[in-house]
Parts: sequence; structure tokens; C-alpha cells
Amino acid sequence: MLLNEALKQVEKSVMVQLKQAKVLMDLRTLGIQRKAFVKHALELAISKQTPKLVVQTYIESDTRVFDCPLCKNTWMYTNTPEEFRYCPTCGQKLDWDGNIELEEGE
Repeated sequence: MLLNEALKQVEKSVMVQLKQAKVLMDLRTLGIQRKAFVKHALELAISKQTPKLVVQTYIESDTRVFDCPLCKNTWMYTNTPEEFRYCPTCGQKLDWDGNIELEEGE
């Protein structure tokens, strides 16, 4: 009877250790996934701070229409493009310096 009880204790101890090892592995996996997510988020934030060339699609009189180079949303402005230094939808920094000016009515 003592041998059976000892075996049960060892088995119980081994099961506890296996459960702890599984929990540690799960935590490590979550840590790796979290690191990958944070890395991706940082890369995305950095890329949004790199100005991308604006595509003007229409100009008439004082009204100018442009598309965001990242999210492709269309925006209109009437004064100066400086009011749109960043896309209002996705936050992409916009580059107006290298923009090709369209002729009026295009």
C-alpha cells in the first residue's frame, strides 16, 4: 500500500509540474505574440510619420481635391494644403512639396 501511495504522490507532483510548464509555455507564447504586435504597431506608427506624396485628383477655382496615399480617402480643401498636414482619417503625414500640380479643370 505504501508503494501505491508513493506512486500516486509522484504522479500528482509530475502532473502539477506539467501544468506549470504548460502555463509557462502559454505565457511565453503570449509574450512572443505581444512583442510581434508591439513591433508591428511601432513600424506602422513610424511609417505614418514618413511623409507620402499627395495625389491631387481635381482642381477648379479655389477648390482642390486630393486622395490620401495610404487610405485612399478623398478630401477637399479651399485654402492651402497646410490645413491637411496629416490625413484626417488614417493619420498619414502628407507630402505637398513633391506634389504635381494639375491644371484647373483637370
